[in-house]
This record gives sequence, C-alpha cells and structure tokens, in this order.
Amino acid sequence: MATRLKVYRTQIGFFDTIVAAPNQKAARAAWDVREDLFASGAAGLTDDPGAVKAAQAQPGVVLRRAVGTDGPFTAGDAALPEVPSLPRPKAAAKPKPAASAKPSKPVPPPPPAPKPDRSALDAAERAREAVEREADEALAALAMERRALDRREAALRTEHEARRDRAERELDRARADWRKAGGD
Repeated sequence: MATRLKVYRTQIGFFDTIVAAPNQKAARAAWDVREDLFASGAAGLTDDPGAVKAAQAQPGVVLRRAVGTDGPFTAGDAALPEVPSLPRPKAAAKPKPAASAKPSKPVPPPPPAPKPDRSALDAAERAREAVEREADEALAALAMERRALDRREAALRTEHEARRDRAERELDRARADWRKAGGD
C-alpha cells in the first residue's frame, strides 16, 4: 500500500516553499529546519491545486517560488522577482558665485564666553574664614582664662591648707592647755 502524501507549505526567507511528504516531521526534514514551524503557525497544509500538483509530481523535493509572485514552483534556486528601479532624486545644484562677488573671508570663531564673576564666592569664603578665626580667638581666650582660674584655684587651695594647718595646731595647743587646767 502506497503512503499517502500531503503537501505542506511555509515561507523561508524570500521564498514560498512546498513539499509533498507523508507527515510534518518529514516536511521539516526536507526543509532542513529544527524548530516546529507547524506549532507556531508558520507552516501548514496547502490545498492550492497548482502547488499540490507540482509537489506530488516530485515527492520529498522542496519547491520554491519568490514570495508574492504567482509563478510556478520550481526545484533548486528560484529566481527572485525583479524590483523596478526607482528614480533617484536629483542632487540640488550648488549656487554658482556671481562673477562680481568677492571670495568671502572665513568667519572667525566666536570669542570665548567670559569667565563667571567670582566676587560673591570670594566674599563668602572670606566671611567663613573670619568666623573660624573669631571662634579660634575666643577659644584661645577662654583657655587662657581657664589657666588663670586654675592657678588662682591652686593658690587658694595652698593658702587654705596652710591656714587650716595653723588652725589645727592652735586647736591642739588650746585643747592641751585646757586638759592641763583640769578639763575633761
């Protein structure tokens, strides 16, 4: 019993292609493609009588014709349709200098833009430096006052200790005298 052939069609590049094959797998093998063109809808069965007749006359052979043409399907390299050449746009003519016109001098480049005014920035920097200087001077003055206070405190403590020692000695002497006199 002879295998019944179906005619499959797809577009590959610039060509519509057909092949008579027993199944989709055989058609993909004839087209030499790995992806499943049938699953994506890029290939399918054809019922075009001219295509069916041409494909069944050469089973398993890929037949081609240029996309968008009505010509017959052929084996091997199908010719691409000729595209009519479009007229090229004419180049715009360059204006010719007038006979009395003098050659123009090259235009000098524009002068560089002036540098921005820095006076406000300089004034702000000087003001900040003045604030820092004032703070440094005030802190130095406080440090001097602190050292003077520390010296005064040390002198006061030394004087206090000396006076306390004298008072302790006087107290001890007065207590001893009181006991000698018969105090408890």
